[in-house]
Amino acid sequence: MIKNTKPIYINTNIINIQVDSQIVKGYIDSIKSDIYKWIIEHAAVEGLQIQLIVLQNPELDKKIIKNSRERFWDMEERNPHLKTLREKLNLELDI
Repeated sequence: MIKNTKPIYINTNIINIQVDSQIVKGYIDSIKSDIYKWIIEHAAVEGLQIQLIVLQNPELDKKIIKNSRERFWDMEERNPHLKTLREKLNLELDI
């Protein structure tokens, strides 16, 4: 998520955080109030603003989300013994 990103401090009250995707941004937005509460309790910082910036990463754009069946078919292509084992044991994919 944001583990490889260091926050960029604009001034004492604004922090920019770069994230990898809109999904991560949405998640952090959903817990932002909890983050603010924690910071106020532990660091006594009032008026803090957290700005999230989504990085454009061509490698992430190329990734295709596959379901379990498609991932298994990919594994079978890389390892034909999986297909042989599945056929010999007369197994059906229940995924």
